Amino acid sequence: MSRRQPSGRPDQHRAATAGRPGSRPRLRRRAAPVTLERQRRSAATGRPAAGSLEGFLAGVDLLVTPSMACLPPLVGAWRTGTEDDPLRALRNSYPMGVFTSVFNVTGQPAISLPVHHDEATGLPVGIQIVAAPWREDLLLQVSRALELALPWAGRRPTVS
Repeated sequence: MSRRQPSGRPDQHRAATAGRPGSRPRLRRRAAPVTLERQRRSAATGRPAAGSLEGFLAGVDLLVTPSMACLPPLVGAWRTGTEDDPLRALRNSYPMGVFTSVFNVTGQPAISLPVHHDEATGLPVGIQIVAAPWREDLLLQVSRALELALPWAGRRPTVS
């Protein structure tokens, strides 16, 4: 099944974005020099980090961090500067994933929860909870308790 784009059929979206900077063909050209062996070496670098985190988390039940290092930015803000440098999207996105990315790479069980909102904007402010390997049970139990104590399902920021 292909992913449908808001503008209609996937082929219409590809045709509409083909020449735009940051489009898939341009990113494919930038990624072409990445060999399978280089990708394997890159994936292997995450294994020692996972072991280090497991050792660190062995002494604690849970680790709590912010979900992001910033408030949620405007939709599309990550695209700023990508006309000149398609990799700029990664640098622009860094504050949004600085706390969560390490656990995405190493595979530690983690969850982000919207537990508060910014007074000025009404936007959600979240926390990330990280558990030791194979402790998804504890992670889900604590997440459920927080959801009951701080219900967020009905909260909606104003849309301008």
